[in-house]
Amino acid sequence: HIHHFNRPQIREMVDKGGFDIISENATRIPKAASLLDHSPYALAESATWHLAREKYPELWGGFYLALLKSRNVEVMPPETADNVKAQLAEEFGGENIVSIGIFGSTTRETDKKHSDYDFTIIVRDLPEDIHEREAASPRIKKRLREAGVDELCAFNLYTPEEFQRASDQRSWLVESMKVGYRVLSDRDGFLKDILSSDQPGVERVENSLAWRGVEYEDGSHLTAVIERHQKTAELIEEMDPQLAVYHEREAQRGTLIKKLYEHGEYDTRGSLFSLAKKLNYKYGEKLDLANIHQEDFQQEMEGKKAVFDYDSVDRHLRVAEVLTENQMPLDALFHTYAALRNVYLKTLHSQDKYIVDGEITQLFLRDFSGGLPPALTEKLYANSFKAEQVLGRSGFVSFDLDQDGKPIYEDPQTSQLNYGELTTNVRDLVNELRSNQDINPTHLKQDKPTVSVVVATYNRPEQLDTCIDGLNKQIIPDGKAELVIVDDGSIAEYDVDHIREKSKLPIKFIRKDHSGICETKNIGIEASKGEYVAFLDDDMVASPLWLVNLLSGFKNDRIAGVGSTNYVYPDTHYLAEYADYRELVRQPFKDKMGEVLNVLTGSACLRKDVLEEVGGFNIRQSEDGVPFGGDDVDLTWNIRNAGYSLGHVEAAVTYFNPRGTYKDLVKQHIGYGEGTMYHVLDTGRDAEELGIPEATYPAVAKDLLKYVSKEVPKRVVDVYQAKGVKEAVLYPFLDLTRRASYDVGILKARKFRDKNIENIQDEN
Repeated sequence: HIHHFNRPQIREMVDKGGFDIISENATRIPKAASLLDHSPYALAESATWHLAREKYPELWGGFYLALLKSRNVEVMPPETADNVKAQLAEEFGGENIVSIGIFGSTTRETDKKHSDYDFTIIVRDLPEDIHEREAASPRIKKRLREAGVDELCAFNLYTPEEFQRASDQRSWLVESMKVGYRVLSDRDGFLKDILSSDQPGVERVENSLAWRGVEYEDGSHLTAVIERHQKTAELIEEMDPQLAVYHEREAQRGTLIKKLYEHGEYDTRGSLFSLAKKLNYKYGEKLDLANIHQEDFQQEMEGKKAVFDYDSVDRHLRVAEVLTENQMPLDALFHTYAALRNVYLKTLHSQDKYIVDGEITQLFLRDFSGGLPPALTEKLYANSFKAEQVLGRSGFVSFDLDQDGKPIYEDPQTSQLNYGELTTNVRDLVNELRSNQDINPTHLKQDKPTVSVVVATYNRPEQLDTCIDGLNKQIIPDGKAELVIVDDGSIAEYDVDHIREKSKLPIKFIRKDHSGICETKNIGIEASKGEYVAFLDDDMVASPLWLVNLLSGFKNDRIAGVGSTNYVYPDTHYLAEYADYRELVRQPFKDKMGEVLNVLTGSACLRKDVLEEVGGFNIRQSEDGVPFGGDDVDLTWNIRNAGYSLGHVEAAVTYFNPRGTYKDLVKQHIGYGEGTMYHVLDTGRDAEELGIPEATYPAVAKDLLKYVSKEVPKRVVDVYQAKGVKEAVLYPFLDLTRRASYDVGILKARKFRDKNIENIQDEN
């Protein structure tokens, strides 16, 4: 309350208390606000409030509200931190260590169960040879494992001078560390001083790890990487077209990244399509987005399948031989290590340890080294970690710094490393591991699947056929997944024999009378055998790594469900292009702190025991004839009320096809509005909490009037600047259509008000 304190004083106290301000505002207390809104002098009094609230906050009962986040969040167990410090002191000498900072995936919002702790260690005295310096990393990891530390840890080592020079040059690496760092040990505040300071002229772009005004290469390194991918694609095109396409697309992605550099923006993250859209919408490039969208989809569905497939081990080794013969040692190492990584992944996934990238070698050694010969374990420490290190600085960005504080990019022609020897050693590891019976996944099969994929379908046999195509490409061990299809009383004919024959996953096909999505999905849950239930709409296509990425998101027992990232299926239809531009149903809904409030159950994975605990989807909705809409809001609200949390793994990708007619769009959003308002009435929730109007004509009219007067003009301007005149007319019109249709659905749900009030009273 700011009767006795002004805002600067409060901010100073908050800062001293170790908090960062997420958002802040001055506001009126609810009673005062209500009085003002209904006063005949509301307009004048409101203007007085806004003009004088800083000077006379007590006049209208002013409050200063701030949403805070503590800087001292515990991101790793204290005993682990102590253990890491002890091992580092033993490796480098306690007096030699200046700072220990923790960064990386554990500080991001979308971390996974097997995410790693990424340490930056500042040491006074380090060898100048980067390869000699990096030899410390596997030694530390081995010590930690032997000391009983289960967490995965990665280490980057710099001298104070190197790190200071990187900061002075406005390094991308240093700026990115500022986004999410924790200092565990810091002599004389060295690391804290650098990472808490603002560099003039540096601007973070769109709340991501992209920056303007940072130091970056002149493009020569990017050109070399692009040319390597292009040459690799040419050399292997005939022997392995899918892997060749992967390299072609990576070369294309590098070209887009280079264009962003030319506009002063450093961004190496994102897909082909996301980078291309940024270039078109923000910088006026004239890229063919429809073609790039299709190529991006091909990379996700075919390129990644070829690279990560368990059965691609021999393909990678054959490609590596060709690249070695053509004097491309770095690329030969990439494919040889990819073969080794896929051996790891098949074994780990067979034990329900779902990881796709990161500290894979470390996780494998942690869980399986006990069954390996000691000599083989030593070879893994000596070679697998080394391959990861070298490849980690050979792509579009490097996380290593040279003596001048600039990124190190590995060049095989000038490197002191013997690439041929390392590649040979990694290939030998592949063969030794494949012949080791103790880690052979055929001995690790289980009686029932880990995950059941439930697909509810209604009158869409063609879409279902495409959906099954995507599920057939899932990279997951045999026996780990099953498919449950529930037909909600379709009029359209489904060729069940064809579906059973087509599906590569064990399949159940269930027919039922038409009743709506809630009962249909509940039947799917009941028929599922898996510990997890992954829901997928019949118009969705899942990328090959969709399931394993979703399963990686169950990082603790509090997580009850994990959501996907949903892109639009490549299509030139105007509704598809509109849905992509508006990023409809792209990600789960989050609050300002990044907590997931609601996952979209058209493409999410949930624990079956939690689904059963909360009673599944709201069966009353189906019984009352509301076919869809609000079902995921209701379910995830019940899950969070039961004390569980929800998650999101950005890399769990699906594509949905919004193609249809304008009439379909109207019908769909009327259903969404009716279903969501049904949930509000059925549970007694406040509609304002969900950002929707009450189910009354005045409330809906006010909502539409506000939308037309405030939102539509802004949307016209935004779309015109990004897309042009045609879309500036069409897209806001479709926005208004969605909003109006949704509000019509809200009004349709009024008929349930009295009935549901009685239900709530009975339950109370």
